[in-house]
Amino acid sequence: MPTIPAGSTITAATMKLTMVSGTSLAYNASAYQVTGGEWDPTTIQWTNKPVANVLLESNISNNDRTKYQFSVLTAVQHWYDGDPTGQNENYGIMLRYYDESLTGYYNSVYSGDVVDTNSRPKLTISYTISGGSYSVLEGGTLTLPLTRAGGTVTWTSSDTSVAIVNSNGIVTG
Repeated sequence: MPTIPAGSTITAATMKLTMVSGTSLAYNASAYQVTGGEWDPTTIQWTNKPVANVLLESNISNNDRTKYQFSVLTAVQHWYDGDPTGQNENYGIMLRYYDESLTGYYNSVYSGDVVDTNSRPKLTISYTISGGSYSVLEGGTLTLPLTRAGGTVTWTSSDTSVAIVNSNGIVTG
């Protein structure tokens, strides 16, 4: 997970998984936050699956049989916020097919160690940084401070009639 500055508000989080292979009937799935149980990928079976009862998104379509893309906002918020009570522990994400009684149907997705970086799972997180205020005169510029950023940073202005910001975090009033 990338470093997100303290006090930030996470506004969106999207997971994209690229398909390796699969069967024709396993199209739609639901994503759940895994909240308990033992997660050992070498021994996991459907009969001993971990507890995953926090629904993240339902009816996720496997568009064109190549990708699943879905929101994981709740899970990312739990990871970011932490949970000292342990009630919202977060061990990962589980996809379940729309009909869990189906047998013999599956879809496989690439893992993070695949050579083709475009096929690796991709987590995109959008957030706003709170705290601090800045002033810039009309026509003037200001470089926004950024430390400990991980991943790709995209700067935007909520009101471009007041200020614009370029890809380097330079604001023009």
